Amino acid sequence: MTELRYEELPPSMTGRRSPSVLVYSRSSGDIRKGSLNTFVEMLDRGDVVIFNDSLTLPADLPLDPNRSPIRFFNFRSDGCMAISDWVPPGPSLHELGLQLESHDDELMNFRYSNRTLFMKTLLRSGRIVTYGEVPLALENYRGPFSYVPGSCEFPSASFHFNRKIISEMRARGVSVETITLHTSASGLKEEGSVPRDEHYKIPRKTAEIIRDAIRRKARIIAVGTSSARAIESYDALNMTDLEETTSVILKNDRKPLVATGIVTGFHDRGSSHYELIRSFVDSDVLERINSIAMNSSLSSGMFGDLCIIV
Repeated sequence: MTELRYEELPPSMTGRRSPSVLVYSRSSGDIRKGSLNTFVEMLDRGDVVIFNDSLTLPADLPLDPNRSPIRFFNFRSDGCMAISDWVPPGPSLHELGLQLESHDDELMNFRYSNRTLFMKTLLRSGRIVTYGEVPLALENYRGPFSYVPGSCEFPSASFHFNRKIISEMRARGVSVETITLHTSASGLKEEGSVPRDEHYKIPRKTAEIIRDAIRRKARIIAVGTSSARAIESYDALNMTDLEETTSVILKNDRKPLVATGIVTGFHDRGSSHYELIRSFVDSDVLERINSIAMNSSLSSGMFGDLCIIV
């Protein structure tokens, strides 16, 4: 999607109603404009909706007022990677609980010397990664299942969901399940020059429910591109690779094999998120959705309106 108004602030700070939703039915070809309740009403008993439970960490860390922040690219159990146009001196890194393992151009690979110290410093002094927006307080970057720390960039598709909507889905007989995929930060260097592997984990219960849904030919709807990438990255029928790293990128020539639908925002043409939506529907459908979104004055951005394919 393109040329939509970009929503920089959450509804709690603007007073607007949240959010408007366009729902495209793959079975009927209809597009309905409404709210998240519209989406819930289109769900059937036995459908499965998958949320990402990764919690976003403030991955931009200012260390020197005269230099750009260190931007952490991903977080692992034993260390992390970062992008910066300068390398902090050893004593500064030691005070952060980090040890530099390797350095290639602007890409740095760290090992934790004191992970607890590092996380405390990050939570105290770090800022959320944004792309032009003013960073807000950390509590503004949470969905209803954001429990597992590890994302460098906010997986925002679940932001507008709340406990009431989730309860209504469950009351309709819909299985609401979680996976974990820790998102890396994007837009850091030239396309393709930074490793894109991201860590994911599929709980065995979620894997069993997905496998059963595949056998029943029920719908499996991923909330967010991160959820879609996770459930497309393991062997859903044999239930292997439940915890791994993935570089899977869904696009027009790599269609989803597990997910039948997706909840996402509105994205610029040519972006990886836009191409991911094209893996679910063809370009003509996307043009129809884009036209309705434009005529309805819908918004893009992490706090913007939602595009849903079911």
